[in-house]
Amino acid sequence: ALEDTANLLDQVCSSTLSYINEGKDLTFIMNNVKFDKALIERPYLLPKYDDPRFISATLWRRYAGWYTFEVTRLLPVEKKFVGGELAKLLGSPLVLSKRALELCQTNEPSSLAVALELAEYSMAAIGQCQLTTVEKNEIHRIRATVLRKKQMSETCLMARSIYKASAIDSEKAIKQPHDESKI
Repeated sequence: ALEDTANLLDQVCSSTLSYINEGKDLTFIMNNVKFDKALIERPYLLPKYDDPRFISATLWRRYAGWYTFEVTRLLPVEKKFVGGELAKLLGSPLVLSKRALELCQTNEPSSLAVALELAEYSMAAIGQCQLTTVEKNEIHRIRATVLRKKQMSETCLMARSIYKASAIDSEKAIKQPHDESKI
C-alpha cells in the first residue's frame, strides 16, 4: 500500500513538473495529469477525500507561483461582467442557463464542466440584467441542478462538498413570485 501510494505521488508529481517545464497552463495540467489508473482504483487510493489533480495545483503554486499562464486570470474581471456580456449576446442569462442544462443532460464529463461554467456566468449576470422573479428562480434552479449533478459525478469529499454547498445556496435563493422584496 505504501509503495503504491509513493508510486502514485511520484507519477502525479513527475507529470505535473514535466508539464510545467513544457510551459503548459494550470488548467491544462489539472485536466491532463498522468498517472496509472490502476493505482487510483485500489481501495486504499480511491480519491474519497482529495483528488490527485489538487496535488498538481499545489505543485503549480510551489514551483510556478500564482500566475497560471492563462492571461484572463492575470487581472481577472468579475464573472458578472463577462456573464452580462454573454447574456446580451444571447438575449438573456436564462438562455445561457438553458444551454447549461442541455449540456448537463448529455452525461459527458467535459460537457458537465462546461455546463457548470455557463451556469456560473448566467448566475453572475443576474445583477446585470432586468429579470423577473420567475426568470431568476429558473436560473437558480438550473444552477442547482448542474451543481447537484456535478456533486454526484465526483468521488472526492472536498469537491462534492463544495458543489453541494453551492447548490444549496441557489436552492435557498429561489423565491416565491409574490416575494419580490427579497430579490
